[in-house]
Amino acid sequence: MIHLPREIIADLKRVPELPVSVSRLLAVINDERHGLHDIVTIVRHDAVLTARVLKVANSAAYALPVPVTTIDRAVPVLGESMIIGITLAESVAALHHRKLDGYAAETGSLWRHDLLTAVAARRLARFAHKAVEADLAFTCGLLHDLGKAVLSAHLAGVVTEVLARLEREDETSYLDAEAGLLGTTHAEVGLALARRWRLPAPLDVVMAHHHRPHKAPREWRTLTYIVHLADMAAMMLGMGTGSDTLRYRLAPDYERYVGVNAEDLADLLVNVKEEFDALEKAFLDGADASS
Repeated sequence: MIHLPREIIADLKRVPELPVSVSRLLAVINDERHGLHDIVTIVRHDAVLTARVLKVANSAAYALPVPVTTIDRAVPVLGESMIIGITLAESVAALHHRKLDGYAAETGSLWRHDLLTAVAARRLARFAHKAVEADLAFTCGLLHDLGKAVLSAHLAGVVTEVLARLEREDETSYLDAEAGLLGTTHAEVGLALARRWRLPAPLDVVMAHHHRPHKAPREWRTLTYIVHLADMAAMMLGMGTGSDTLRYRLAPDYERYVGVNAEDLADLLVNVKEEFDALEKAFLDGADASS
């Protein structure tokens, strides 16, 4: 059971519900038997989402020789991960683009960090010792830090105290400092947000345990380790969320779940950054087209 301060619970209640199409899409991708046709059906019945998908598909980042005019063609062109990204970007944009004063981060930092984490998680999935669906890893990466968008306002008045505590206590992570000062963490708030939205497992599991993957239920532990490593990779690439960047502990037992060595990681970081740049441009181009 989660015990959150009353004022944080009040803030969570003010977060809008997810659109029905988003909830349906998240449920579908969590079903291993789903196919692209299931995604096409959901997107086709949401006019706003259809317009956004078509705009991204026709953006400069994809440079298609012939414009895409139907969802049936757009979904295969973009791929499942990108469709999920577009859907989530639309539905949780207000959270992703909040200014994180409590983390001394600028507007848009959370979105860029989560997108980079998602890209890294999808690529890390192939190194997992136990099979992990790459697109599911991508989705978990996009959502993993959303608790910060709610917790930030409550950290704003104590961020200097958080940093002072970290300087005094070398073994303390940012998560420990959040808990010590507020009685909760962005991971716990993320779990509460997932429950408010009725997100299916393992999305809620990863939001709750991405900094302490050993605590995840065994069924989803490998996936949680993947997002944990992807989160660290995003911070290593300089794409953090302000004052907490690289202020977390790397799980020492990650090699039991993900077989990535130093050479693999170096290659992955280069490829992840290139893919992130292309995806971010596609989102920006799509946004420009809709304005």
